[in-house]
Amino acid sequence: MLSTSIDGVVRLWNVRSGQTLLQITSDSVPWCCALYNDYAVLGNSDGTLHIVQTGPGTVTTVQSHTQGVAGIAFNNIGLLLIWYIDGLIEVAEISESPEAIATTNITTATSNITMTTLSMSHLYPVVMSCYSVTDNALYSNAGSNLVKMHALRTLTQHHTYPCPSAVSAVCVADSTLYSGDVSGTVSVWNTDTHQLQGELCAQGGGITHLTHNTEHLIALCTDSSVVIWDRDSLTIINTLQVSALEIAVIELDYLLILQKSEVLLWALEDGCYHDQIELGPYFAGSSSAPTLHSSADTVVVISDRKMLPVRTIRAM
Repeated sequence: MLSTSIDGVVRLWNVRSGQTLLQITSDSVPWCCALYNDYAVLGNSDGTLHIVQTGPGTVTTVQSHTQGVAGIAFNNIGLLLIWYIDGLIEVAEISESPEAIATTNITTATSNITMTTLSMSHLYPVVMSCYSVTDNALYSNAGSNLVKMHALRTLTQHHTYPCPSAVSAVCVADSTLYSGDVSGTVSVWNTDTHQLQGELCAQGGGITHLTHNTEHLIALCTDSSVVIWDRDSLTIINTLQVSALEIAVIELDYLLILQKSEVLLWALEDGCYHDQIELGPYFAGSSSAPTLHSSADTVVVISDRKMLPVRTIRAM
């Protein structure tokens, strides 16, 4: 797991032991990061990208654009999506060659890593506000009531999906696009036929985040409540009146709900709370709100450069 701080220090952690594996000091401020297999990529305020091989700890610095990196993400097959503060979006591929000189010095790094740009385009005049990326497509929005679908490797636009209000959250599951808007409506689209399959209504105000597992669609609303729908019947299963800051699905059957002082674990299958983690002993006196990070079965919470000792679902 990666953590970044405004002084340019980046730390790579072993998420189970809490041990710092690698510490990097960058001349620029890291704004975002993404992980895929043995790679960690940092996007920086000066437009540079640091590509870290987490095994040997080698670092390669590349730059395709002079503007700051607003966000980065990998899709399931390892394509890297980069978007910059001026609205430019880049799709790239990371590869490596046999010859390598290992180093952790960013300024003189020589490594076997190369990044190849597949496409680059100004899709929006501003940073896209929400997105979901699949193996072959990017579904995104930049403040309008349209979700745009672009082919990932070429960034050519293929289709648009109109929504009732300004889109504020997007997620794609299988062949279904879910787009949540500021009015609290979730539009459900078939991405093969591009037909609207239905509209869901959340009672907690606008949608700020959408996530899913194989059976459920989950929304975080502006009033901090969480709404859970059945994906097949498109009916509400439950509305959780919690003061949620962030949500995430873990181990497929569990929903993590981050609150200011604790993390709640909701069992989607059983429809009840399974556990809770008190944050007070770890983040007492923190000036910033905690942020939630999760992988397949691991929960990590970070605040003010402090990391919550890791717990796994199996240990809860």
